Amino acid sequence: METLYSVLIILGAIICGYLIGSVSTSILIGRIFYKVDIRDHGSGNAGGTNAGRILGKKAGAAVIIIDILKMVIFHWALTLIFRFTSLGDLVNPNFTIYIACFSLTLGHCFPIFHRFRGGKAVSGIAGFALATNWLVFLIAFIVFVIILKLKKMVSLSSITGSLTIFVMSLVVMIPTLVDISFYPLVYITWWYPVFLGLTCAVLIILHSSNIKRIIKGTERKITWLR
Repeated sequence: METLYSVLIILGAIICGYLIGSVSTSILIGRIFYKVDIRDHGSGNAGGTNAGRILGKKAGAAVIIIDILKMVIFHWALTLIFRFTSLGDLVNPNFTIYIACFSLTLGHCFPIFHRFRGGKAVSGIAGFALATNWLVFLIAFIVFVIILKLKKMVSLSSITGSLTIFVMSLVVMIPTLVDISFYPLVYITWWYPVFLGLTCAVLIILHSSNIKRIIKGTERKITWLR
């Protein structure tokens, strides 16, 4: 019976993550406040970058911040539930939290409420990093800003920043570092780089067209950063 409960808890966390991720911030803001579907404009992507391009910088920033916080809040809600209730005794808390957060990212990319046309996982991996290790997030953010300043391409900055998060997730698994907790209640296990690696892989696949344009030298560059 405990095995059944464990499976149901894990499935429940996965489904909750996917449904929460499927609530697309950019699409809702576009429809409610601007009466447009941003997927019909610009790159056709329902992420923060296209929202900023179509709806303006403030709307784009709001989308990015909300999407990142969505992941952070979901991660910490599960963390508190599994650390302070008996549910944590029925499952592997870290595995369940990580796979649920990965499911949230999949929901963000392929939202069931919006014909499976969503974002490209950038806010998902950024929120995951911020929720689990602020130093990893900070290093990746610095890399993102440097690449953006030098190359003026959000896609390249996003890919590079995400790869940085994955590499740093491996670095923190070094025996002398793994026991260092940057947040109370957060314990890093090998499931951490596994799911960050999967998220990074999804991000790169969804950016395949951007990568082709980067190689050809035709990728769109931003004009507002000097």
